[in-house]
Amino acid sequence: MAGKDREEPGELGYGAHRVRLPLEGCDVLASGAAESGRNAGEMAEDAVVRPRGSPSLAELAKGARSAVILVSGRDRVTRSDVFMPPILSALREAGLKNHQISVIAATGTHLPFEKADLPLLVGPEFPDDISVTGHACQDESALTEIGTTSRGNRVRVSSRALNADLKILTGRITHHYFAGFTAGRKAVLPGISAYETILFNHRLVVSGTDDHIVPPTVANGRLSGNPVHEDMMEAAAFFRPDFVMNTVLDTGHEVMGVFAGDSVEAHHAGCALVDREFAFRNVKGADLVVASCGGAPYDCSFIQTIKTIFNCHRAVRDGGVMLVLAECPEGIKKGFHKWAKIVSLEQLTAEVRRNYNLAGHNSILLRLVLQRIRVVLVSSLPKKDVERLGLVAAAIPEDGWRMARNLCDTNMPTTLVIPFGNVTVVDQGALDPVLAPATNELNTVDRRS
Repeated sequence: MAGKDREEPGELGYGAHRVRLPLEGCDVLASGAAESGRNAGEMAEDAVVRPRGSPSLAELAKGARSAVILVSGRDRVTRSDVFMPPILSALREAGLKNHQISVIAATGTHLPFEKADLPLLVGPEFPDDISVTGHACQDESALTEIGTTSRGNRVRVSSRALNADLKILTGRITHHYFAGFTAGRKAVLPGISAYETILFNHRLVVSGTDDHIVPPTVANGRLSGNPVHEDMMEAAAFFRPDFVMNTVLDTGHEVMGVFAGDSVEAHHAGCALVDREFAFRNVKGADLVVASCGGAPYDCSFIQTIKTIFNCHRAVRDGGVMLVLAECPEGIKKGFHKWAKIVSLEQLTAEVRRNYNLAGHNSILLRLVLQRIRVVLVSSLPKKDVERLGLVAAAIPEDGWRMARNLCDTNMPTTLVIPFGNVTVVDQGALDPVLAPATNELNTVDRRS
């Protein structure tokens, strides 16, 4: 169970390294851990045979002549080594041969698939006669239109995925700062969708009123009334997935739960567990919060790093300081620099609405955070690029610690440490009602030892 503990924070992740700061005696937000004695492989096998709201995967696959498995890209850790073997076993039980099975890296607009990614995406012992390819969201010849959502989004997806007889979605469930949660329907949109479809969907982040350009339902842990999520759900319904296989992992990537079956019911159950273990409510704001993204791959770029800022900034009191450790070797999207030139928040929101790009909503969300607190970023990014975005730049953790302390308006700042800001969420509202039934089931179903 998640909790706030007074313990030694130890070393914090920074890229592929671990760093230590003088944080002894500080409070630490410690997220949940997998229960000892639970066998991850057995959990995955059981989920395939006894899924939620669905026949077993082998039953679903009977008579299919082809199957596609959508997996996450290399900037996600999903534990495919755990769930891929029972998926393949079920498909073979149904009579499918390896040449009838394909895997697509559902990368959306994120890092493109590379052959070197294979061990992370599908596990280290994946059969080499199963096709593994990456999605190309701007390859017009590889896309098929499947419908238009109620908000007007023309949904186009990978033709190869669409044409498979059996469609399987996979992924890891965590909180998501504007979609509510990851995984589930996100394997379709943005995973295998066209660039314009993704652009339309993400623009819904800024679909609020002039006074509140970001609707209050566009937030971590919120599905009900969230226009981004609802648009994704409509797109997934057009795609008609047959089966979902989602994992919930602890901060050490141990499996806490496997949720398989119906793409909505199983996903909701996993979201409920994530919210219970990784959301902190009623946290008293600290003068200084030290947050790590958890190291690689979660701090591979600035776009990944801002998730930690958005997840954890509510742990900082108004006027306080956040120190973020994130190496960012893959840099900053150019779109951030475009929006950073606009000084006025009012003008920024107007321009984002007129000329939206995928950095637009993130630039507004970041600007809203920086109106309330100061953020010091330790990274490998050029100092001028970091400062252009309104953050304080530091090249090494020790300098970042000194700068953050100097920015505090007290000599003895209350300090809170968040070692895994990539999955730790602070100051959520009440539990989303749609997840309540799944939460009630967790004690007897998914938390069994």
